[in-house]
Amino acid sequence: MSSQKILVVEDDPDIAFLLGRVFAKEGFQTEKLYSGSGLIEHVQRFQPDLVILDLMLPDVDGYTLCQSVKNSNINKTPKVIILTAKSDEDDILKGFRVGADDFVTKPFQIQEVVARAKAVLRRRSSDGAKPGKDALQMGPIAIDNTRHEVLLEGKPLNLTISEYRILQLMAAQPDRVFTREQLNESISDSERSAPPSASNRNIAVHIRALRKKLGDHSSCICTLRGVGYYFQRAESEARIAQ
Repeated sequence: MSSQKILVVEDDPDIAFLLGRVFAKEGFQTEKLYSGSGLIEHVQRFQPDLVILDLMLPDVDGYTLCQSVKNSNINKTPKVIILTAKSDEDDILKGFRVGADDFVTKPFQIQEVVARAKAVLRRRSSDGAKPGKDALQMGPIAIDNTRHEVLLEGKPLNLTISEYRILQLMAAQPDRVFTREQLNESISDSERSAPPSASNRNIAVHIRALRKKLGDHSSCICTLRGVGYYFQRAESEARIAQ
């Protein structure tokens, strides 16, 4: 059995039961909470690797809870995946601003949540990580396809599955302009619950989130107005990390 733990925070008993049962079948240790009350204390006791957090809880705002979990002084800060019926761009961006590692909109397919949870848990969180031998190095950005992670100046960058795929696709072909439709196609399986129009609209959300996370290096992602986006080649040529 996996030693990894998942805490499901969901006020709908049916959804909480289903998620708990599926994750248990996948080998995870699981516990459930039906409200936000006492979440930090529960996290401190259970020490989960991942919290599946419903945004619309009856007693506490989900954004506040996510931020509290991420900022709490506990031994192991868990990853957080937000579940919500909200799908507006501002809602998604707010979720990422308060520290969410991924964002799944309702209604969802249960295996989508499982797949995203596994992907989030695979990401390394230790500082000073080094890219693998097959990592694509673009200036201060290293994209490691083997580990499915991105390092920025040697430190792991906390990206969602969709953000990773968009960055990987553009960085692998610098200076090539990708339309929103092409970028959407690259992430379509991870956002299959959203209609095409919403997914295309979400590309702008992912680009904005990527730029924010890249900080001082956000200028590497450029916009060609009316066409799409491209990764601007760094002064140093792309190379395979040694």
